Amino acid sequence: PVDMRTSTARGLGVVPAPLPSLLVVAARVASGCAGAPAAPDPTSVTAAGAAHSPEGGGAAPSGEASCDDVAACEQRCQDGDAASCVGAGHRYWRGETVIEDNAKAVELYRKACDANHGEGCRMLGYAYDQGLGVAEDDKRAFELATKACDLGDSGGCQNLAYAYDKGIGVARDAARAFQLWGKGCDLGNKYSCYELGLAHENGRSTTVDLKKALSLFTKSCELGHANACN
Repeated sequence: PVDMRTSTARGLGVVPAPLPSLLVVAARVASGCAGAPAAPDPTSVTAAGAAHSPEGGGAAPSGEASCDDVAACEQRCQDGDAASCVGAGHRYWRGETVIEDNAKAVELYRKACDANHGEGCRMLGYAYDQGLGVAEDDKRAFELATKACDLGDSGGCQNLAYAYDKGIGVARDAARAFQLWGKGCDLGNKYSCYELGLAHENGRSTTVDLKKALSLFTKSCELGHANACN
C-alpha cells in the first residue's frame, strides 16, 4: 500500500500536494491570498489548522485540556475527562515537560477514544498508521479515522478521505474520498478544502469548476495551508 509517511494529505501535510494550474494560481495571486506558515505539529491546534491530525487542519477547537501539570492532567484523565487524556497524550507524544513516550501517548489516546473523543481517535489511528507506540495496522488506522470523522473531528475526515483515495486499509473509492473532503472542509480542515479544490479544478469525481476551485483554495489558504496560497 501507499506509505502515508511519504504521501501528501492524510491531513498530515508531510509532502506538498501537486500545485494547482497556473490559471488558478494567477487568480489566487490577484485575489491577494497571503502566504501561510509551514506544516504544523501533528498534535497542535490552532485556528489555522486543526489538531493536528497529526494534522487535521481546521478552525474547530480540539477540546484539548490545558496540561501544564501533566500529572494532574493524567489524574483528570483517570477521573473520566477525555480532553485531559488527549492533552496528556500530546505531552508524551511531543516530549514536552516529560520524556517522549509514544506508547504512553497511545494509552492515553486510546482512553480518550474509548470515551468518544474524536481527536483521541484520530491520534490513535495516526499511531497505528505510523507504527508509533503500537504495531502498524492500516485496517485499524482506517477504523479509527472512521470513528473520528463520525465524531465530527475534521482531521479524522481528512485522514479517512486519504485512505479511500489511496486505498489504504479499505478498497479505493474516489467518490467516497470526494464526499469526505467535502465534510472535512465544512468542518474547517484546510487540507480537505485544498484537496476538494483540486478535485473541482481537475474534474476528479465531479465536473470541472474553476470558480468553485478558486473559492476552495482561498478558504484553504485562509485556514493556513501554504500550498493553497502560492
